[in-house]
Amino acid sequence: MANDKNDTPQTPVDPGEAPPGGEEPTQTLCQKWFNDYLEKPLEIDLEVAEGAATVGCLGYDEGKIGTQLRVCRVEDARKIRGEYRGIKNCISTALAAHAAGVTANVTGYVDKQKVLETKLNKALEGIKAAKSGMAKVHALACKLETARKDSCNSEQCKAIDKGLPKVDGVGGLQRFNNKISAFQATISTLNGNADALFEMGIKYAGIQASTNVTSIKPMTDLLKQDADGLATDVTEQCAALDKKIAEQAEALAGEITGLSTALYLRQKTQLTHDFLSDLKADLTDIRDQDCGALDYAAAKDRLTVICETAVTTFNTTATCGEGEESGGNKFNTQDAPSC
Repeated sequence: MANDKNDTPQTPVDPGEAPPGGEEPTQTLCQKWFNDYLEKPLEIDLEVAEGAATVGCLGYDEGKIGTQLRVCRVEDARKIRGEYRGIKNCISTALAAHAAGVTANVTGYVDKQKVLETKLNKALEGIKAAKSGMAKVHALACKLETARKDSCNSEQCKAIDKGLPKVDGVGGLQRFNNKISAFQATISTLNGNADALFEMGIKYAGIQASTNVTSIKPMTDLLKQDADGLATDVTEQCAALDKKIAEQAEALAGEITGLSTALYLRQKTQLTHDFLSDLKADLTDIRDQDCGALDYAAAKDRLTVICETAVTTFNTTATCGEGEESGGNKFNTQDAPSC
């Protein structure tokens, strides 16, 4: 083993051998140094590192769960926004457009119905007036016919007949009588036509009354109001969800940043703990080593390999030969420290 660097001369005692005087075996000064370091500060540092590793692991797990929850919130918000966009594109917008069209059509129909009703009423009044006039004319014709047939008026009729010239062999009075008869027939036909027109007007008025489009106008107005309200609500919800997704995405970015930091701390604390554990195992192995069984040649070769690796890694100019005169394989002879 290396020099124990005793401050006071003493005879080294191998572990397990009794010291002079028959006393119990004692540890060497070098072993004491190892034991003291293993006990303090290494054991304390190892406990601290173990606690830090546990905290780092828990912190990473917490960050991972928080990130997963944030991802789920973003996805849920996107799904809900997709549903609202589907409602907007396929239902609310189309419904509002149709409701506006129905309301406009009903309003136009009501306006036209009022105009038609006014015209129909005027037509019926005109037919009534025409029938009244034709009735008066028919009554006068009947009086004239009665007077013509009255025997009391025979002399007057003869005078009229003599005063009117004959046409195509037909006397004046006879022609007058024929015209009166034809006029009466015409009046009868016109009266029938007027009755037919009046009846037709009454039917149209009944049809207009039965359709009663005016009664559905309040319903169409309410439909338009509700459809517009639905469209507005859906649009506002879409805008709110867009804002929510942006907020959740920003929060997710923060969670990911925190998770990366937690992962770094977990790895760092775990590596520190593993290093201290390996250091404890190595120091314990060195402390309990049997110097008599040490393969010095293999140990020197191993040191040479370690030296060459360090020189190559850190691009130094140190040599790794044996002996201090050639630079040796001591790391403190390198141009730059290894680590």
